[in-house]
Amino acid sequence: MSRRTGLPPGLNPVRPPSPEDHVLGQIERGEVIAGREGARLIAARHEAAYGDVWDTAWTDAWGETK
Repeated sequence: MSRRTGLPPGLNPVRPPSPEDHVLGQIERGEVIAGREGARLIAARHEAAYGDVWDTAWTDAWGETK
């Protein structure tokens, strides 16, 4: 065993991927959704779970504050 790494001779420690590579890998594997399609999917899930939060009374009130 190597004193430095604690691994048998000839084996090198594996470097973890960079944060960017990690996130891109998650997106490729479908573990994370992103982009426009991801936003639409998330919005559809929320609307199915909680109803239409963008009802006209709320949006009318928002327009009056601008």
